[in-house]
Order: sequence, then structure tokens, then C-alpha cells
Amino acid sequence: HLLEGLALLGSLPGEVLDLVSGLGEQWSARLLVGVLAHGDRPAAFVDAHLGRQIPGPPTKESVVTLLNGGKRPTFSKYGTTEWRNAVVLWVNIGGGDYNNVFLDGPDGGLDLTWFASPRHHEGTPLVHRLLSAAPSDTVLLFCRLLEPGSSSKYEPYVCCGRLQYASHDGRRQPIKFVWRLRDAAALRKTDGFKVVLAAAKRGR
Repeated sequence: HLLEGLALLGSLPGEVLDLVSGLGEQWSARLLVGVLAHGDRPAAFVDAHLGRQIPGPPTKESVVTLLNGGKRPTFSKYGTTEWRNAVVLWVNIGGGDYNNVFLDGPDGGLDLTWFASPRHHEGTPLVHRLLSAAPSDTVLLFCRLLEPGSSSKYEPYVCCGRLQYASHDGRRQPIKFVWRLRDAAALRKTDGFKVVLAAAKRGR
């Protein structure tokens, strides 16, 4: 049963509990141990969609539905999206609240600054998970651009691949992370990501 399954999974972050709130066993199991629970599936998803816009409306729901095998799940649309063994980070590029910066990393790599929610600190479950991610725990990045001439309408999300932890500054509020784009070499060759990179803030 659902409660027994949660007990076996251990103490889950609040964001995950939000995902299963109000769901039946079938949807809950799908979100927690479904598509992204198998080690080869995130890599296969990235291979199929890297540098491409996700079909459908420019919303998290379009991405999560595709990650969920085409079935529309119920999930929290606010903040970072956690799965059983994966975390999805969302970045809006452009607008007054946009502070993320792409950095030229070592050996031709590419890094990204990312800021956790102000309510998070080094002791909260999500940050602890990101700082101590196991090799089987995949962190995925999706970015979307403001539509040309608009201050509020966005284009569809672009799959920017997998992330690897580089550093963080826990003294800042909100906490600042630097993530290394694991698929940077292949990303740079895609038209979709070239547009994202051209519109994004750059730094060293």
C-alpha cells in the first residue's frame, strides 16, 4: 500500500510528499518509482530531446508529462520537481527576476549559476539531496525563453541535459549553486540551445 511504500522509501522531502498528496496508489508509484527510477531512462530521454523544445504549451506540465511516459500526472507546479531518483531544475531566461548566468567552464565546458528557493538552507531536504546526490540520482535542467517582445509569455522549455554539482555558497540567501552541464559539448551543436545561450547572461 502507499503508506507502506513510503515507509520503505524512507524519509522523503516535502516536495515529494506534495507530489503524492491526493493521488491514488497508481499515480503515486508512477511518480516516485516510474520512468526516472531506471538508471538508463534519464540518459535515453536526454539523448532523444537534448537541445530541443518540449512539444506542447510552455509549461512544466508539458515536460513532466513527457518524462512520465506521456501520461499527465498530478504534481506541484511550484519550485523544483523531485522524482524518486531524479530532480528537475527549471530556469526562466529573461525578465526582471532572471539572475542565472552561464559560465565558461574548464576544458571548454559550460557551467550555470542557479539559486535555490529563499526558504531553503543547507539543512533542508532538497538542498541536502542536491549536495549529496548519489550517482543514480540524476539532475536535469530545462530552460525557457521569453517570447520576443513579451514580458510575461514564454516559449516552450528546452531540454538542457544533465547537471553535475560543481560548487555552492551556503552563506548566501538564497543559496547559490554552480552546476556543470554534463552534455555541454553536444548541447552547443543544437540550434535550440544556441538560441538559449545567445539570450542568456554570460560570465567567466
